[in-house]
Amino acid sequence: MLLLGCLLFAAILIACIAQVKPSTLRKWGRDIKRQAGIACMVQYNALADGAHASGSISKKADAAHTYRHLLVKVGSDADHVAINTDNDCPSGICTDTPEAAEDAVAVQRLGSAKGTVLMVASEAITAESEVFTADDGKVQNLPTTAGSYYLVGRAVTAAGAANQEFEVEPCFPLRTVIVAANADIAALKTAAASPALIHALAS
Repeated sequence: MLLLGCLLFAAILIACIAQVKPSTLRKWGRDIKRQAGIACMVQYNALADGAHASGSISKKADAAHTYRHLLVKVGSDADHVAINTDNDCPSGICTDTPEAAEDAVAVQRLGSAKGTVLMVASEAITAESEVFTADDGKVQNLPTTAGSYYLVGRAVTAAGAANQEFEVEPCFPLRTVIVAANADIAALKTAAASPALIHALAS
């Protein structure tokens, strides 16, 4: 009788689920994933007691994004991250693809990573080239437009085109200022106002 009752309950449950819209099922799955991720994040941080030996920490996303291994920065508050831009100082690499705001994500801290990491190129990059922050959480070669950027590592493998993942030896973000070829002394003084590498564009 117990077995028959279980089979009857399962049949009713399957029939009910079959009537649910696919979009609703996806929302349920996302909610479960989000709640489980947050629970794991709280448990992990408590167990680690504030230390993260692997250099990977748990945060929440400010918004959804579709690529893994994008550079992220501090988001709406200290518990959130947002996609980095070319002149922002990145805090790390998001190794997840959050489907919605508030999803729990893993962030590999730059400067704390053990070994090499993956990043996403904004253009073709050759192996052994230094890589710098670019828009949309990606990285680029030494920029050719005047402005402030951050050196984040050196390419171990090449990226053949934009949006390609490639292996990078990461470093702590180092502010890098690109100045125009005809920059005057005043512009150089401004660039050197805070610690930074300074590159002058070729004339």
